[in-house]
Amino acid sequence: MSLVSLLKKIIHERGYPLSMSIEEYKWLHRIARDAEPPFLEVGTHYGVSALIMHTANPTAPIYTVDNLIDYGGDKPGAMPSDCGILVKNIEQVHLRIGDSKQVVPKLVEEHSFGLALLDGSHWKEDVLADLKNTENIPVVLIHDAGAGGPLDALEIFQSLDIIHQQFEMLPAAKTDLPFDIDVNGLAIIDRRNKHDRF
Repeated sequence: MSLVSLLKKIIHERGYPLSMSIEEYKWLHRIARDAEPPFLEVGTHYGVSALIMHTANPTAPIYTVDNLIDYGGDKPGAMPSDCGILVKNIEQVHLRIGDSKQVVPKLVEEHSFGLALLDGSHWKEDVLADLKNTENIPVVLIHDAGAGGPLDALEIFQSLDIIHQQFEMLPAAKTDLPFDIDVNGLAIIDRRNKHDRF
């Protein structure tokens, strides 16, 4: 099944909305296909992004973290039945519940991640904490980086000189994928050697 067919199935047959554009999912798929596992995701929701990473790299362990605050459930700390529903039965996907500021440092200590996708809280302080907690991961993707908290956090992160590379909005000029950068935007920090970069 093609990536686009999979995304259409998620939308039409299962009724789950997508949080990224199809082109952004194409980028995620391409990067996950070529990245060194394991992978880290902050912001699970239904698990679409984790499913895309799994589809791209089926043997890669994926650790996905969600704080469940945005779900508005009446039982604090209880996992809504649809959290991570698209990946609940995939052995390689490990769902962690909790605040990324506490969960991610522990996971980073335990695993040498090759890729991180940050699409959790969009508050500047939270995104900045996630960026700091993933500063040793070679490839970090930040969704919704075109405006608001994620963009502010990226600018602060760079000004702190924690990283030496510039982040760039995908796609770079070298790609032939059609892509519209909008307020969602997908940014990449690629700390690998130049010849290994995407």
